[in-house]
Amino acid sequence: MAYTAPTTLLAHHKVLAAEWNTDVVDNIVYLHDEGVTMTGWQKLLDANHATVTIANTAVETTIRQFSLAANQLYVSSKNSVVRGQIIGTALQNAGANWKLALRLKYGGTTVSVQESVINASSDTIPLVINFDLIGNGATNSQVGVIYLGPAHGNIASQVFTNTTATEDSTGALNVTITAQWETASASATLSAYRHEAYLVLGA
Repeated sequence: MAYTAPTTLLAHHKVLAAEWNTDVVDNIVYLHDEGVTMTGWQKLLDANHATVTIANTAVETTIRQFSLAANQLYVSSKNSVVRGQIIGTALQNAGANWKLALRLKYGGTTVSVQESVINASSDTIPLVINFDLIGNGATNSQVGVIYLGPAHGNIASQVFTNTTATEDSTGALNVTITAQWETASASATLSAYRHEAYLVLGA
């Protein structure tokens, strides 16, 4: 179904059933089905309020994962953004300069890595993990970033490593967020409580 420019009506024109069906009904259906072509339009992709906890392990652990449908990141020559946020907490009382790595993955590619040095403290601190996965001008090019924010006083430093992915976005692929402590300790834990991800359409 294609969009049809509405009929220009004159004063006292009687709207015919065919005009109503084409100009109003069909166009509403079109805009609903093809809403991804509208700049700035947002759609909820995934919401997960299950708790995932990483404790006493240095193994990379998936804290959130969802499937991104085909043809979402680059549509009609427009780049789109998958924008997500994970709310959680962390406790790092194992020692000085303990590192936590966060990774954003699309398909089989790690698009972004953030390594944070977290100072030792007996306090459990709040964490907000943000990520963006962005179409990069073609169906087989993607960029992105994952980061902790806003900055907390216990986070001493942050280092980013970003890679341009070449995944084929014309097929459904998983978006995956992982976390990994550099060293295992019962005094180094991370818990992810709430996650939401949206598709934001570009211009």
